[in-house]
Amino acid sequence: MDHNGSDELGKEVVRPTASKFLRIFFILLTLEILFTCVYIEVLNQIAGGILPREVTRDGHPKWQIGYTVETHIAQMFEKEYRRENHLSPEASLPKGVAEDIATRAKIESRRASAENGLRGACATLGLLQYPAAFTVGMLGFIMGFRKPRNLRRDFCFCCGFIGVACLGIALYRSYFGSLGW
Repeated sequence: MDHNGSDELGKEVVRPTASKFLRIFFILLTLEILFTCVYIEVLNQIAGGILPREVTRDGHPKWQIGYTVETHIAQMFEKEYRRENHLSPEASLPKGVAEDIATRAKIESRRASAENGLRGACATLGLLQYPAAFTVGMLGFIMGFRKPRNLRRDFCFCCGFIGVACLGIALYRSYFGSLGW
């Protein structure tokens, strides 16, 4: 192989360059922040649109639900029903009420598990969203302005807009502030 990058037969040898690896990394990072943004928004809708978190009705701060065991939730609903209707703990519940409590507990359990999933996503992927989206946004625009007008430049600007949009959603939804830290 000579110093021009061709072998002894005169054929050019293609070597991967650092810029190709950086482009692939840039594309993967863009896809990751886009996936994270959509994933957290879907979890937020399943959990009832709770982002950004505020103080709950009972005065407890932020992410209060730590367990999703359906029986505990059903017991809570049963105690509430007994207190409202002045029933003793030994008295049996009417037929329809027991099924209603079980159904409400299932629904609440699903919502609570969505809230737990959302809390986990915000604490891991959501916190990584801030520097990753900022990096993609800035690099996308910097690389876009440095390239001549072509498809690559448009792609860089598209990635930059994705980065800025995902960073805006992370700031608007307050992933960090919603964790109560």
